[in-house]
Order: sequence, then structure tokens, then C-alpha cells
Amino acid sequence: MAPVLLVLNNTFMNIFTNMLFVLVTGINSITTVRKVSVKSGTSISIPCLYNSQYRREVKYLCKGYYWNFCSYAVTTHQSVLGKFSISDHSDQRIFTVTIKHLSSSDADYWCAVTLNRRNDVGEYFHVSVSEGTPDLYVDQQHMKISNGDNITINCRYQGKSEEIQWCRLGSSCVTVSSGSIDGTSVTIDKDVPGVFSVNMSGLRLESSGWYLCVKGDLDMPVHIMVTENNITTLPPPLGSDNLTSIVISAVIPLVCLVIAAVLLFIWCRKRSMYMLTVMSSQNLIIIRTHFHIRCTYYCALLGIESQQKPVMFHF
Repeated sequence: MAPVLLVLNNTFMNIFTNMLFVLVTGINSITTVRKVSVKSGTSISIPCLYNSQYRREVKYLCKGYYWNFCSYAVTTHQSVLGKFSISDHSDQRIFTVTIKHLSSSDADYWCAVTLNRRNDVGEYFHVSVSEGTPDLYVDQQHMKISNGDNITINCRYQGKSEEIQWCRLGSSCVTVSSGSIDGTSVTIDKDVPGVFSVNMSGLRLESSGWYLCVKGDLDMPVHIMVTENNITTLPPPLGSDNLTSIVISAVIPLVCLVIAAVLLFIWCRKRSMYMLTVMSSQNLIIIRTHFHIRCTYYCALLGIESQQKPVMFHF
């Protein structure tokens, strides 16, 4: 009996150790939201921040309350599957999962990274789906802004304004009316009931990333993308110097074109036809001939004595 109890004890200890390992590893390796509130039929994007050693590993969304019994919903090997999609931004160490057409069956999920199936790492998050207005939501999850500009995010909520925060995923939070996150100034305005407005000023390119509206145990992720400014270079105003330059630059090509046309006309004229004028005291003879054609005229035509040899003109 004792050996059987010993084996069972060892088995339970191994299971407990593996579960503890997975839990601790998951907490240290992946960071995501805790709980989100959404309206039925809509969609939600969830960011999952992971450690740098997992850049090349396969990421996936696992559905189910218990880690050991959850099932694959979508993986980075197959980025879209039904109402699930996933994208991995390894340069930022974040993979994003999107769940569409949310219903009451969408409740329990895990952001997960494949190592081997026994020691995969995962972090749990809960989706609370309701028919009415969500307990915490934003007008839009994805926002775009130019470098150096300011942005305002309206975090809308139901109930009391308790434990309100604005956080950057995997970084610090602002819990009072003003503060900073990674060098960006942040102010929180709670004057309007049901809304706390977050203003971020002087955003930089490195400010791009995922942020969280936080109220109690609820999170609402917001993605902010900061882009380069679109600078348009305008031409200088027209002055006397600029006007002179424009006139010269327009006239010179025109003069060159006219000269070239005249020279071309003269060259073609000479090539196509020659005119020879021979004058005598009694006659004016104009002889026209084409290039490379040999014409023979006799001196008798000019009133020269018949014993003279004929004259040959070569052209």
C-alpha cells in the first residue's frame, strides 16, 4: 500500500510542479489585459507582449478557462481562422489577436507561445460580453497621429470613477491627474461623468504602441501609431531675380530651336536641289538638277563654236 501511495504522491507533485512552472513562466513571459468588457456582435483586438527570447516562436490564441485543457483558436501559422485572426510584430515583441462577432461563448482565452506543448507559456484574459453598453470602452481602438502632435483618448465607463488609470502595456501607469509615460506628458480629465479623457502631448515615433484605459479590474486596449510628418516644400515667391531666370530659361531653348530649324531647312534645300545660273551676252540659262545626277550640256547651247569639246557638269 505504501509504494502505491508514494507513486501517487510523486505523480501529484509532478503535476503540481508543472502547473506552477507554467503559471510562473506565463506571468513572467507574457503581458496582456486582465478583463475586457464588450458588446455582443462587435469585435475586440487584444495585444500580447512577450519576452525577447520568443521572437521566433509560434504564437497562438488558446480558448478555454483551464490552461491544460484549452484549445487552439488561431496560430501564426494560419493567421486567419473563422472569426479569429492573429498577427505577430516581432520587432515590437507583441502579437495581436482579434476576435469578431463576439457572443456569450467568448469568455476565456490565453495568449500563448509554443515551446513544446508541455511547457508552452500563456497568460489568461477574460472577455465579458453583454447585450447593452460595455462597462469600459473607447470610440475607436486604433488611432493614428503625426510625430510631435497631441492626442486625446476618451475612456467611457459605467458606474463610479474608481481606480482610474492610463497605462502603457508592459510599462508604467498614470494614476493621478498628470504624469508621464516614457517621456510623454499625460493628463487625465475626470470632470465629465462617465468619461475620463486622457491627453498625451508631444508624441514621438517611439510613443507608438498599445495603451490601456483602466478602471478597477477592467482594461480597454488602445493602439496609437505615430507617423512621420508629411512635409510639403513650397516654391519661393516670384521676385525680379526669379522672374529673370524663368524668362531666360524659357527663351534660350526657343532661340536654339529656331536656329536648328533654319539650319535644317538650308541643309535639306542644298541636298535636294542646286541652281546653276550661266549667263551669256544673249542667253540666261538656269540649269536645275538633283544631287548625284550627272547632266551633260554642250557649249553649242551657249553659242560657242562647234569645234569645242562639250562641257560636263558634275553635281
